[in-house]
This record gives sequence, C-alpha cells and structure tokens, in this order.
Amino acid sequence: MAAAPPEGSLAAPPEGSLAAPPEGSLAAPPEGSLAAPPEGSLAAPPEGSLAAPPEGSLAAPPEGSLAAPPEGSLAVPQLPQDPDLGCGKCALIHIQTINKTTASGLRKLIIVNKLDFLLITKIWQIPNNDSSLKRTTPDGYKYQYKPSGGLAVIHNKDFRFTELTFPPVESFELLAFKAICTTVLLIYRPPEPIPPNDSYGKFLVDLTELLTKASSPSTYLLILGDFNNILDSEQRLESDFTYLLEKFSLTHHVTSRAHLVCCSNLPVGNVGEGSRWPNLYIEHPPLFDEFIMFTIPPPSPADDLTDQINSLFLETKSIPLLPTILLSNVQSIKNKMDKLRAWVKPNQKIREPDLVAITETWLKKTDQDDYSITGFSGPFRQDRSQKMSGMSRGGGVCFYVNEQYCQDVVITSWAKLCNRDIELLTISLRPDDKKSILFFTVVYIHPGAKPANLAKAGQIIDTLTDRLNKIYPDAPKFVLGDFNQCRDIHGYTLKTYDQYGTFATTQNTTQTPVDRCYGSVRGAYESELKPGLGGSTHKSLYLTPKPHSGASS
Repeated sequence: MAAAPPEGSLAAPPEGSLAAPPEGSLAAPPEGSLAAPPEGSLAAPPEGSLAAPPEGSLAAPPEGSLAAPPEGSLAVPQLPQDPDLGCGKCALIHIQTINKTTASGLRKLIIVNKLDFLLITKIWQIPNNDSSLKRTTPDGYKYQYKPSGGLAVIHNKDFRFTELTFPPVESFELLAFKAICTTVLLIYRPPEPIPPNDSYGKFLVDLTELLTKASSPSTYLLILGDFNNILDSEQRLESDFTYLLEKFSLTHHVTSRAHLVCCSNLPVGNVGEGSRWPNLYIEHPPLFDEFIMFTIPPPSPADDLTDQINSLFLETKSIPLLPTILLSNVQSIKNKMDKLRAWVKPNQKIREPDLVAITETWLKKTDQDDYSITGFSGPFRQDRSQKMSGMSRGGGVCFYVNEQYCQDVVITSWAKLCNRDIELLTISLRPDDKKSILFFTVVYIHPGAKPANLAKAGQIIDTLTDRLNKIYPDAPKFVLGDFNQCRDIHGYTLKTYDQYGTFATTQNTTQTPVDRCYGSVRGAYESELKPGLGGSTHKSLYLTPKPHSGASS
C-alpha cells in the first residue's frame, strides 16, 4: 500500500518508483515517511540516498558531471580542444596548499582536460603525509612529490615515467623526471629574503650546474616552476637569467608572469597574456594563483635534436670586442665633473675611452645632481652607505660606458656590494650585437682596513669571480679599482687572472700599486699612466686592448 509502505521500502524502491511515484504519494505521506522529506532535505538527504552518494563517489562522479559542475562551484580551466594537439598534455599550477577544496579542483582539472601530467608548485606537503595528494590523484594516475615548500607531479600511468636524481642544492627545490624523450626539471625557488642577500647569485650558479648535468644530446630539456621574482624593475627577465637561457639554447615561453617559468628547447614559441601558441594556454582561474596548460610534442624524425643540443657543448673561443678603459681614483667626483667631461672627449693626448671606471666618488644616495656625461651611459653607481659600511664619508664606485662602443649595459644585481670590507659594482656589456658578453667589476677597499677585513674582501672577490666563471665560463671578466693594502690578492684570489701593468699611481713607489686591473684574458691590455683628475693624489691608468685581443676601433 503506497500510503503506508513497509519500513525501508523507500530506501530501495522498485525500479522507476522514484521517477514516477503513485499519484499523491509524495503529496501526503504518513508522518515521518521519506517520500515527503522536510523542506530542504533534498539538499542534504539521508546518508546513502542518491543525492549524497557514499564517501569517495564524488572523486569519480558520473561521466559529464565534472563538465557541468553545480551552480556556484569553482570553474575549472579547460584546454581548448584542438584536433592536432600532439601528445603529453600538461598543466603547471602554482597554489598555496593542497586542501580539500584545491584537491577536488585539481582532480577535476586532470579529468576534464584529460591531462597526462599535472605539475604543482608550493604544495606545502608534510613529509610522510600524502593524504591530500591521494585525494587529488584520479584512477589511472600516479604521483611523485617533494615536501617542504613542495613540488608534485601527477602523471598518467600509460606514459613511461622515470624519476631522475641530481645532487641537492640550497637555493631551490627540484623534482626531475624523464618522459616523452624530454627531461623535465620542476623547480621551486623560495622568495628573496628581506633584506636581500646573494641568494640570487647562488641560484644562478646552482641552476647553471644543474642544466649542465641535465643537458643531453638524446633528449629535449624542459625547465618550469615557480622561480619567484625573476623579473627586473621593468618587468623583463633578469639579464643574467636571459643569458643563461641563451647559453643552453632555451626559450622562455611565458612572457607575462613574474613567478611561473616555462623554458625549453622544444619546438614551441613565445606567448603573451591571453594568447596561445599552438598547444600552450594561459589563464588565471579563481582556484589557483597561476596556471599554464601546454603539450609536449611527440618526437619527430625530422627533428635533428642531436645537432641542436650538441651546439650547447661547443665552446666559443673568439674574443669579443674589448673596450679601452680609463681607471681613475678621483677623490670626490662632485667638484670634478666639468674636468671629467672635458677629459673623456677625444684629444691628441688620450683617445676617447670606451669604459670609465671611477673609485672614491664620495657620493651618497642623497646626491642626485647631474653627474652624466654626453655620449656616455651612466653613471652606474654603488654609493657608500654609512649604515652598511660604518663610515660616513668617502668611498663609492661607478662606471660610465661610451654609447658608441656599447648601449646594452646591465648592472649585475647580485654582484654589487657595500660593507665594512669592500665596495664593488659589476656590470655586463654586450658590444657586438649581443653575440658576446663581458663583465667588469670596479672595486674599492678602504686604506685603513684591518687584516681581517682585507681577508674578507679577498674572499668576496674570490666568491664573485668563481660564480661568474661558473655561470659564464667563456665570457671575459675583469676586476679593477683601488685595492689599497690588499696587496697579495693576485696570489690567491685572482691567481688565474692576468695583471695588466704594474705602474705606481701614488707617491709611494715602494709598495704594490694600489690602482690595478686584472682580467681573465691573457695579455689583453697594454697600460700607461695618465695624470690624475683635478687635485686627486692618484694618477690614472689608461688601458688599450692589444691588437690580437679584440681591440675596439
């Protein structure tokens, strides 16, 4: 009897009874009958009803349910369904943590888009607790992860997946694997500390060594992840990072993200915000911080991969165009600008220099007068800071670069410093259509520095040159300036560098000259003494490239 069914009959009604119940049965059921649930009960039905399936069923819902989520749920980005997408559908996601909400969203993302690889940064996974990743991983998939800041990859079991091991480094976290003839390096680099230190320089060194180990003539290389603040103040890739990509023949495919990086030597192109090169799609969905979808193309017999990647290991032996250099300790540039501007113009005594390196500028951050020189870019300054050095006056270094020689000048952000031991500034120059790069570091060491400070100054220069050598092994590098009492620096710190000239630039001719220039190119320069600027007690050094060393013209 429909009005009073036996207990439990509505929990398992005859087939079709819920679709077409007896007339009136739902309208006037006996008190407590499940056929007429209280208002709102359908939104939260009794356990076991069709509206609330058993635990875990939402993880594998009926086909089509994810494509049309309930109203108000978080939208899941969907890769445009092109008919010719190649193989290896991938997504790179930056999140803050994997919790119940994001796990459900990530799972939907994989299923809806039929992803083969989901790469995740910043999962904040606790070691030995992968329950959230288990909830995220659909049937037919496996996952690998690194805890701490956190990296994870969820991959289709149908693809051959080989996890790779590289020596651990301090500057970033790494999850590496090989799939589809591609070595994939998923990286998370923590944000810069406050105040910043030299972690960016260490990151570049560690990344260079990793890329050197990971590069192979038999596989493509894909580097991606969250690199944190890899853009400069003008929202362009940091020049050192750009050079690193060029060195390994890598292309940065995402041009509009400060955090997410996707670089490879795969046959793909650059994309910007809202655009999509075939197989790459960018979006900012509400569920995740940043998101990229793309595909790894299948290997093609027409791709001459060996020739492409072998080019990474060809060393460039040619010497780029070297500048003429004027090195001068001016003992305050403030009252000598007119003389300096007149001095660097071409005349019969001295040709116009390509690079001017100044020590003891005596400038502070608050000095904002016009210190420019017509025809030169700069000054590129490292002023003395009383807070950092403990000294209120003196010091300071800077560069000027002749625009006819080079217009591509970049301050190496991780290689500028002012402390109690040393003041230094490093710039990079690309004089010949960006085919090569040169580095110049100007140094000033305080004349009253104690032995301990002199030792630290030498260690700083040693660390700087070592890192430059690792990141730019083929690039010419020069260190010049006023070394004062740091006399034996050539004996250990710059022992592999050549010293160009040994002229005494001060009245004390019995000691090692204080103003010196060292370089990684043997016999690159001839040097000669020139008068000091204004009332400076230091004579100037003028360095001219030897003809065989790539002299400028």
